[in-house]
Amino acid sequence: MELKLGKKLGVGSAGDAYLLEDGKVAVVGKREDSFGTYKALFEKMKKTDGKISAVNYPKIYQLVEPCKEFPFGAMIEECILGEELRKKVGDLTDADKVAIGETLAKFLREMHSIQSDGNKDEEVGINLAKYERSLGIIKDYLDEKTFAKLVELKPRYQQLIQAKPFCTTHGDLNAGNIMIGSDNKVSGIIDFGNMEYYIPEIEFVHMYFFDRTIYDAMVAGYGKAIDEKEVVLIELVVNVRHFKNIVKFDDKREHCLDNINKLLSLYADKNVDKCTNISIC
Repeated sequence: MELKLGKKLGVGSAGDAYLLEDGKVAVVGKREDSFGTYKALFEKMKKTDGKISAVNYPKIYQLVEPCKEFPFGAMIEECILGEELRKKVGDLTDADKVAIGETLAKFLREMHSIQSDGNKDEEVGINLAKYERSLGIIKDYLDEKTFAKLVELKPRYQQLIQAKPFCTTHGDLNAGNIMIGSDNKVSGIIDFGNMEYYIPEIEFVHMYFFDRTIYDAMVAGYGKAIDEKEVVLIELVVNVRHFKNIVKFDDKREHCLDNINKLLSLYADKNVDKCTNISIC
């Protein structure tokens, strides 16, 4: 299949995004598992049809099977216009941020109401196993005391996810996936690649460490209690699990390890107001 790739819009772990002549976006795979990932996402995204009205989001129009031009496949999706929140945040007023937080809260209420066929008990087991495997990878990069703290977190993490309701989540609601229009309002949400059946707290970790005004408006608009200490714990787990993806890159590896140490201290101290110097991996 011939696709005339234009401007590169973004770089991802499974594929890179390019603008096409017709205004759509081609996400071109670059790993052996990319096409399988796209097929799974295509099926997941069907569940959002007619369920989300709070924001625009990229509908997938077509899958391109692996071929000579695209050895790892590709997918064609809708282009969501706007500028990434992380690049726009400096231009926003507090009122703009509150409005953005309220829009994100509405999006989450809609997203979390989508029915899923996931099995909570199975997902709890899968998530605990992923954490255990991640500990095996990160062990050689930590001192014994720090590693012991991460091991001690497993039963606390297990208790948390067993106690919480599971729902359909976006899974990666960071400031690079939230698009802002020229009116300083949310123009869309992109990158549903981490969409999963998980606990609601995963949706709040990025904004908690990025901008507290937006975060507070999100929590207030969401309408259900979100505990900051639990958000910190989930972010710790996210960093530990993410380590395997960046272990070969010295700068990213050290950044992730630094985050883990800061988060461990923050979680132990129960002082969640000291988190402003922690950035998401």
